[in-house]
Amino acid sequence: MTNELYRGDLSDVAKVYTTNGYLKVVQDKRKSGSLKSLYVKKQVTKDGIQARTGTCPKDYSYVVATTDINVDMDYLAFLINSFPWRIMLGNGLKVIEGIYTPTSLGGLKKLPVIILSKEEQEACAFLNTFITAMYDDMGKDEKMADFIKKAYRYLIEVRNYIALEILLDGKLGNPDISVLSAWMKKKSIYDNTQDKKEAAILLVTSIFSSNNDLRNRMNKMRMYIDENEDAIFNKFPKWPGR
Repeated sequence: MTNELYRGDLSDVAKVYTTNGYLKVVQDKRKSGSLKSLYVKKQVTKDGIQARTGTCPKDYSYVVATTDINVDMDYLAFLINSFPWRIMLGNGLKVIEGIYTPTSLGGLKKLPVIILSKEEQEACAFLNTFITAMYDDMGKDEKMADFIKKAYRYLIEVRNYIALEILLDGKLGNPDISVLSAWMKKKSIYDNTQDKKEAAILLVTSIFSSNNDLRNRMNKMRMYIDENEDAIFNKFPKWPGR
């Protein structure tokens, strides 16, 4: 399904700091150079935004930074915001009152990551950026149209299933449950429309069309997960650092 470039620990493709430690690094321009950064929350939750790029938010405890041009930080945010990676960040679904186990610095460094081809990273990064923008907008406007809210929830499912497919690619007999290629076609709708507000509406509207390859693939994947749930979750990687 994917053109995989790397599979291993997060610390092998980027530096991981506490927020305070990172701020000390960026004060020294000789060390910071052209660092790209990603901010990660310590407390893992089921919903919301676990990781984001941009300026440093106050409630984000860790920073992932790299100068590697082959690693898209919004792609890493896509992984960390997805349900499979939240399970791993939260130490395997140890839930206390709806909140996962907090992430340690060592655990974040050892978080498994998969680096895909540039084109696939861009598609996943765009999906995450689109979802994050919708999340921010809905927080500002409670009167957001119902079909936008529905699309937001649907795109979160798309993100979760693509991330699961990336994580387990080839480990379950490589079933035909690919959704990434179908999503990449949706991204082209946005890329090929000059007015980006119009492009966003076209993309969301297309998701609920009657002949939709993305939804067909999503349904196939849902059925596969329902039938193979135990086998899928037994394949999740375990790692030290907690």
